[in-house]
Amino acid sequence: MMGFVYEDMTLTSAHLFSDESIVGNVYIARVDQILKNIDAAFLDIGEKDSVFYQISDNNDKLIPVHIQKEGRLSVGDDILVMVSKEATGSKKAVAVSEISVKGEDLLINNSGTIGISHKIKNESIRDGLKASVEEAIKETEIQSQGMKFGALVRTSAESKNPEVIKKETIKILCELDSLISRSRFMKPGTCIYSPGSDMTRLLDEIGRTYENGSFNIITDIEDVYNELSSKGYKNIELYKDRLTSLSNVFNIERSLDKALARRVSFASGAELVIDRTEAMTVIDVNSSRAVKGRDSEEFILNLNKKAATAVAKELRVRNLSGIIIVDFINMKNKENRKNLITHLKHELSLDRVKCNFVDITGLGLVEITRKKVYRSLYEIV
Repeated sequence: MMGFVYEDMTLTSAHLFSDESIVGNVYIARVDQILKNIDAAFLDIGEKDSVFYQISDNNDKLIPVHIQKEGRLSVGDDILVMVSKEATGSKKAVAVSEISVKGEDLLINNSGTIGISHKIKNESIRDGLKASVEEAIKETEIQSQGMKFGALVRTSAESKNPEVIKKETIKILCELDSLISRSRFMKPGTCIYSPGSDMTRLLDEIGRTYENGSFNIITDIEDVYNELSSKGYKNIELYKDRLTSLSNVFNIERSLDKALARRVSFASGAELVIDRTEAMTVIDVNSSRAVKGRDSEEFILNLNKKAATAVAKELRVRNLSGIIIVDFINMKNKENRKNLITHLKHELSLDRVKCNFVDITGLGLVEITRKKVYRSLYEIV
């Protein structure tokens, strides 16, 4: 079963809903194999395949359940982990020691640090939210002695009373503390926490993106309609028209064809050429017809900004991840290049998945990274 997200009747992302997804699940894992040359391990979590664990990245957050030798991970040790990335192609799923439990306005983890959404610009609000979370963590009695708890406060917390955030922090902190404490009495290979189905996780994520949950859910599957209605989701419509399918109403097949095409038009005579390789995705801004006879810097800047908007959109709809290299039209003016990068950073900030502008190479190529969480649209289709 698949879900499609549309904004103004334009496809912005596609998702494969599967009961087999284990992203976000927390397991008591047994160390199955140590890979000394890369300081990593394969863990047995009781599923059909093992997961990859980077030891060096997780040392400061390690939650031991049963460790044979203090200070060193060995085959046969039991640790608590959360799956952060699903398996793709020949790569195994990835597990980490940073365990998190999500609430409405924040998540609590064992990072030891408190982060506030960068979209909250007001410094006094940021300071107030951080103080509320710090007080809650300090005042809450916990069973997991020596554990350093942290938090990530979402944008939706900006309009909330600090006391509301404090109460939510205490509630989620107690849930995470209880989860960690219970793990010490359970067998390896046990899943002790799951954040919910793929479908409800996506809807909750979308709900946090749009203020007041201002989005509509349309389905032609009665079981899905009943399930979501019973869980309190609003603005749900069960599509029943027998004359034409829901797929035809939203032109899903054509939208997918466009989302998988190598060439994407974004302005009159201009297009993006998108090529996937094993190591990275390369995007060329092909502008030959659009700039013919028009070599002014201002025109090229505006075309590049349109290209930047199109690039950010394609990253989302195709769910591209890893290293992305973009070859924009060359500009001589330094201020125009800065203007373009500022615009690109803004467009990337709209992504629900972590996406960063990295740098411009000596050859003028723009480097972007996007976090890998789920499979790309290409892999799904």
